[in-house]
Amino acid sequence: MQENMTPDPVKNLAVRLPALSESDVEFATTNTALSWAIFWLSEENVGLVQVYPEYGLTMQGVTTKMARCIMVLDHPECLLTLQQMRATFRFLKAKLEVGTCTVIRDAEISGRGSEGNLNTDSPTSPADGATAVIGMEVA
Repeated sequence: MQENMTPDPVKNLAVRLPALSESDVEFATTNTALSWAIFWLSEENVGLVQVYPEYGLTMQGVTTKMARCIMVLDHPECLLTLQQMRATFRFLKAKLEVGTCTVIRDAEISGRGSEGNLNTDSPTSPADGATAVIGMEVA
């Protein structure tokens, strides 16, 4: 019996992320971006889930050395933003996990066509924008 040889897009998400230009890396290592990533690596944010609708992704704090992307829209701008975030975490010697933990959501279903732009009125980075915090307080 021959196995299906079609590549799994979830397992290959890291491969699908774009290469960063020098200016992309510079942006990913600004003080604002680094401060944002340090927020994710703090103990009080372990388990926190936060949605960044203007960037088409959702994050979760895992440990003080790792966060994960649990959802990303299949859109070039969203994938670029995710790759920049990974560069920010790498700079801090931490990890932003992507792969089997990440749901890749069709941008068409989300109302952001694959060729359309994201909201241009949004901030320039997740660290600059307001976000929705999702969580549960446990007594």
